[in-house]
Amino acid sequence: MKNRIVFFYFLILANAFPAIAQVNLQTGAAQHSIPLFSYSDGANRLSSGISLVYTAGNGIKASDVATSVGIGWGIEFGGAITRIQHGEPDDQKQDGSFPYPYPNGTDPSAFLNYANNYYPDGYMYSSYDPATSVDNGGGYIPLLPSNYYGPYKQLPVYLADREQDQYMFSFNGQQGYFVIGKDGGIKTLVDSKLKIEFSTTDMTVNNIITRISEFRITDPGGIQYVFKDLELSQLMQYKRQNGLNINNLEILYPGASATETHNIFRGEAKNLFTVNKWFLSEIKNPLTGKKITFNYSPYDIDMLGNKSCYRSVVDSRRDINIQLERIKGKVKRLTSVKYSDKEEVVFNYSSISRNDLPFDKALESIDIKYNNVTKYSWQFSFGYFVKNQIKAYNAVLTQSEKYRSRLCLLGVERKTPDQLSPVPPYTFSYYIGSYSYVYNGNTYSADLELAPAFTFYQDHWGYPNKWFTLTDYMDELREDINYDNVDWSLVENYVINGLSIRDVYGYGYFTGMLKTIKNPTGGEQTFEYENNSATVTGGTQQIPMGGARVSKITMYDGVSHSNDIIQEYKYIREDGLSSGWGYEAPVYETSKSQRVYNCGSGVKPGQILATAASSLPGLLTSTVPQALADFASRNAINLGSTKPQALISMAANIIIYIIFSFTAPSYADYSTTEWSYYSTVSGNTLPFQYKRVEMVNKLGAGTTGKTTYKFTSDQDFAIDVTSLAVPNSSKPRYAYWAYGLPLSTLVEDKDGNDVSKTEYTYDLIKNTLNNSNNVSQKWRASKLTYNCSYTPGTGLPSTDIDHDIYYPIYGRIELKKKKDYFYNDLQESTSATTDYVYSSTHYQLKNSSSLNSKGELIESNIYYADDYTLTGVPQTMRTTANMGAVPLSSQTIITKAGAQKYLLSGTVTEFGITPNGDIKPVKTYSSRSEEPVLASTAPFSASQLIPGTDVYEKIAEISYSADGLPAQTENDQGKTSIIYDYNNKLPVATAVNAKVTDIAYTSFEADGYGGWSFDPLKISEEFSPTGKRSLKATSGGSGAVIFRPIYNTKKYILSFWKKGENPILSGASYYLRRSYENTATGYTYYEYEVSDGTDITITNRTGTSPPYTYYTFNLDEIRIYPIEARMSTTTYDPVWGKIAETDQNGRIIYYEYDSGGRLKVIRDQDRNVIKTYEYNYKQ
Repeated sequence: MKNRIVFFYFLILANAFPAIAQVNLQTGAAQHSIPLFSYSDGANRLSSGISLVYTAGNGIKASDVATSVGIGWGIEFGGAITRIQHGEPDDQKQDGSFPYPYPNGTDPSAFLNYANNYYPDGYMYSSYDPATSVDNGGGYIPLLPSNYYGPYKQLPVYLADREQDQYMFSFNGQQGYFVIGKDGGIKTLVDSKLKIEFSTTDMTVNNIITRISEFRITDPGGIQYVFKDLELSQLMQYKRQNGLNINNLEILYPGASATETHNIFRGEAKNLFTVNKWFLSEIKNPLTGKKITFNYSPYDIDMLGNKSCYRSVVDSRRDINIQLERIKGKVKRLTSVKYSDKEEVVFNYSSISRNDLPFDKALESIDIKYNNVTKYSWQFSFGYFVKNQIKAYNAVLTQSEKYRSRLCLLGVERKTPDQLSPVPPYTFSYYIGSYSYVYNGNTYSADLELAPAFTFYQDHWGYPNKWFTLTDYMDELREDINYDNVDWSLVENYVINGLSIRDVYGYGYFTGMLKTIKNPTGGEQTFEYENNSATVTGGTQQIPMGGARVSKITMYDGVSHSNDIIQEYKYIREDGLSSGWGYEAPVYETSKSQRVYNCGSGVKPGQILATAASSLPGLLTSTVPQALADFASRNAINLGSTKPQALISMAANIIIYIIFSFTAPSYADYSTTEWSYYSTVSGNTLPFQYKRVEMVNKLGAGTTGKTTYKFTSDQDFAIDVTSLAVPNSSKPRYAYWAYGLPLSTLVEDKDGNDVSKTEYTYDLIKNTLNNSNNVSQKWRASKLTYNCSYTPGTGLPSTDIDHDIYYPIYGRIELKKKKDYFYNDLQESTSATTDYVYSSTHYQLKNSSSLNSKGELIESNIYYADDYTLTGVPQTMRTTANMGAVPLSSQTIITKAGAQKYLLSGTVTEFGITPNGDIKPVKTYSSRSEEPVLASTAPFSASQLIPGTDVYEKIAEISYSADGLPAQTENDQGKTSIIYDYNNKLPVATAVNAKVTDIAYTSFEADGYGGWSFDPLKISEEFSPTGKRSLKATSGGSGAVIFRPIYNTKKYILSFWKKGENPILSGASYYLRRSYENTATGYTYYEYEVSDGTDITITNRTGTSPPYTYYTFNLDEIRIYPIEARMSTTTYDPVWGKIAETDQNGRIIYYEYDSGGRLKVIRDQDRNVIKTYEYNYKQ
C-alpha cells in the first residue's frame, strides 16, 4: 500500500512525460537507466530494485569522483540519508571537560588542550540559544605574548553551533528533506505522512563525536526503512604547511619588501569522525517481521580534493594562500542484498586496486542467485580516461597518467553460467579526443581532454574551465606542492580575476560525457550537447552557464539511417531567448575592517585553526531527481570546500602580524579586501532550470511534429529571497517543491497545427517553522578587533556583527486544475476540465470533479483510514501501523438538474489482520442498483465503514495463507483458490470453484509441499514432465510415498504423471477416468475419481508383514481437487519465469529462454515446437 502522492510533483512529472525519459527537460540533463534486478514480495509488501544509472547528465564537474562503475555512472540501490551540514554537525556532542584558562607563558598546557581538542556541541545539544545575537566578541582576536607556543581558540559562546542541518533521504523511489529540532522533533520539508525516527548512541569509544546511529522511516504503507550502516568523515585540522606554532611562524617574502606573504594550508588528520551518511540497512514489514537486508564492507579513503586559493589585502600588504583539501574517512562498499532465504544479489569487486583511486576497486560483476546458485550475472567492462583518450583497463600507466585517469565504463553484459545463447552487451562511447563541429557553416575540430579530478581550473559552477591563456601549472603532478614550486603570480591572477577568467570557456562542459549507447537488441542512441545558458531576470542578456544540456538525440535502428528517429531540443522562450532562469552573478570579493591596538613589542595575533570534515565521494550512488540534487548542492556549504571563511581569517591574522611592527599610536584602523576561490553565494544559490522547452520530432530528414513544454518558474511562484547579503546564510530562499512542474504541454503536427494541449494550475502551500526549536543564526564579524586582553570582555554590543536569523520553510504543492484541449482539422477546440482537492491531514487526493457533455457535475471522493474514527483495524492503520493514507472507500456522485445528487458508484474495502500479522483487504463492497440512488441515502460517515447497507453489498471476500498471500477469493462468480511455492512467492496452482482447504498440488520443483505429506529425501533430480525433479519410490522403508487427508463426503479428482511400475493407491475408492502415455517424456498421465475415503495414500509396498513387495516408479505433477472444480498448474525457473503450464486436462505447454532471459521457444507436451522467437543483432 505505497503512498503514491507523498511528493505529488514527482507523480505529475512521471505522468506528464512518459516517453522522454532520456532527457530531464527542466535541466536538459541526459538520462539513462538499465534495470539490473527487481524484487517483489507480495506476501509482505516488500519490494526493491537495482539499476545502473547515468548521473553526469549535465557534465562532469571537477569534484566528481568516479564510482566503482566509472565516472558519470552509479549503482542505484536501497537508499541513504545524507547530512547537509550547516555549521557543526547537529548531533555532535562534547563529553570532555574544558575550562577556559587564558593563554599565558607560565602554564600554556591547559589552554593548548582546549585549543587543540575542544569542539562545540552541535545544534541539538548546544546550550546557547541560536536566536541570541552574537556580540562583538565574535570578532575579537587577542595579541598573545611571544612565549605562547600554540594556536588560539575563541570562547565556546563564539564557537557554538547556531545553524540547523538538513537531511536528504532517498529510498525506493521516494526522496525529500527533513530537519531535526532542538527538541528532537522531525519535520519533512514537503508535507508527507512519512514517520521518521532516530536513535542516538555514544560512539566516542570509536572516536565518533556525533550521536545519531540510526534512522527509521516508515512510509504511508507501513513499510519501514532502517538506515544504520554509517559512513564516517574524518576531521581535518588545516595548518600551514610547516606547522602553526606562532613562535615558529614562517613568513615568506618573495618580493623585495616585507609586504607579501604566501601560505599553503594542508589538512592534518585528527582521530575524530563524524557521521554524514546513513546507508539503508533493512527494508522490513514491522507487522510480519520479514525484511530485505543490505550488507556492506567498510574500507578507508584518503585523498586530496580541491585546490583552492584566497587573497587578502590590508593596507597595501598582500597575502596569498592555497588550501589543499584532504578527504579522509571510512566508507561502505555494498557486498550483497539478501531478499529472502533463497534470493540474494552478490556484488563482486576487482582484486586489484584502481589507477585513479588506489583505495577503491571496480565492480566487476553482480550475481543474481537463487538457493545459492547463480542464475545470471551482470559483468562490467572498463577502461580509463587519460587526458584525450581511453586506455585499456589493464594498461600500465605512468604516475602522471594515473593522476589524470578516471575509471570509464565501456560496457555491461548479462551472462548465464551455461551461456548457450550469448546476448551482446550494452556498450558506451564518450566525447573524448578528436571532435568535429560545424559553426556558421564552417567545420572546425577540437581535441577534447578530460581534466584531472579536482582540477584547479573551474568555472563559476565547478565544471573544468582552463582558458587558453593559462598553463596546466596547478594541475601538474607533484610529489609535494611547496612554496618554491608554485607560480604565485598565476594563483593571484586566478583569484582576483575570477569574475572573468572563470566564465564558461572551451568544451570542458561536455568532455567525457556519454555519447552513444549501443543496445543488446541492436541499434543505438546518440546524444549531442550544447552549453547551458540563462537569460538574466527582467532583461535580454543571455549568460552561458556551467555544464551541458542535451540538444539532440538520434535513435538508429542498426539498419538504415533513413529510419533514424530524431529528437531536437530547444530551450527557448517565445522570443527566442534562452528559457533558462535562476542565474545570479558570483561574488568573490568581500571586505571587512580591523582595529589593531598597540600592545607593545613581541606580541602576535592568535591563530585560529580551521577544522572540518569534507564530504566523502559517493563511490556507490543512490541517485535522486535533479530538482532535489540541485537543492542538495546549493545547501552543501561544507561539501565543496573546507570552511574557507576560517582560512581567510587566518590569512588576515598573518598580515596583521606583519603590519604590527609598523604600528606606533595606541591603535590603528585598517580595511581588508578578501578574494575567495568560492563565490560567497555558492552555498545557497537559486535553482537553475528551463521554463520552456521545444522538442521537435523527426523521422529521417522529415519533421513529424513538435511538442512544447512549459514548467513552473519564478514567474509563477516568486522567489522569497532574490539575493543574499552578508553573512550569506543558508536561509531557505525558495520553496524548492514549487519549480519545474509541468505548466502546459502543446502538441503540434508536422504542419504546425495544434493537436492537443494540456494546462495545469497549482496551489502552493508554504509555511515557516518559526519556533525556538528550529531557529538558526548565521553570523560574521564585519570588524575584527586585535587587543591586549585574552578575552573580549562582557556586555559588548553587536554593532560589529552581521547576522541573519532564519527558519526552515515547509509545505507542499497541489495540482488544483487540469484542462485538456482537443483540436480538429479546422483548429477548433473542445475542452475538458478536472478540478482536484486534497486533504490537509494526510495530503492525499480527496476529491476530483469535472463536467460531462450535458454540463452535469461528476465528483469522485476518496476516503482514507485517517478520515475514519473507527476502532479495531482502521484505528491500528491510523496509528501504530502508519497506514492512515491508505484509501478505504470511494464514491462517484453526479449532480443533476435541480442540484439533486445521485450516487453513480461506490466501493468500500475492509481491511483485516492476515495470518502472518499483516494488514490487508479482506472484504470489498460495492454499491449496486438498477436505478440511480440519491447520494443522501448512503452518505459518508467517519464512524461507519459501509455508508448504506441497503445500497452496498459484499462482492468479494479474501482469505490468506499462513504467509500472507491471497489463498482464496470468493465472489458471486464462485471461489478461486491458489497454492504458492518457490519460497511462497509464486502461484503454482489455481483452482476455480474450490476451497483452498480442498486442494493440493506439488511438482517437487521447489521447497513447498503444496498440501501433501512426503519425504523430501525421495525427491530425485531426474528428468520429469514439468521440470527437473520428481518423487522417486524405491525398495525399502515404510512404503508410504505421499499422503493427503480428504473429506469422505466429497468426490475428488486425483491426477499425476507416472514413470515405471504402478503405485498402490489406498485410503479411498479410486475410479480411473483416463490415462495416456507421453512418448516424449516416458511418463503416463493418470486421472482418478476419488470418493468414500478419509485420505489419499500412494505407496510402493504391498504386504502386511515381511517380506514385502516393492515397486519402483517416479511421480510428478500430483494434483487433487473437488470433482466440480477446475485446476491449472505452473512450474517455474524462479529467475526467468514459467517453464511449464498444465491445464485442467493435464495438457502441458513448455517455455524455454535464452541466456538473456528472453522467451525463445514454446513447445507442446510432446516437445513439438509451437512458436519460436529469434533475436538478431546488427554488428
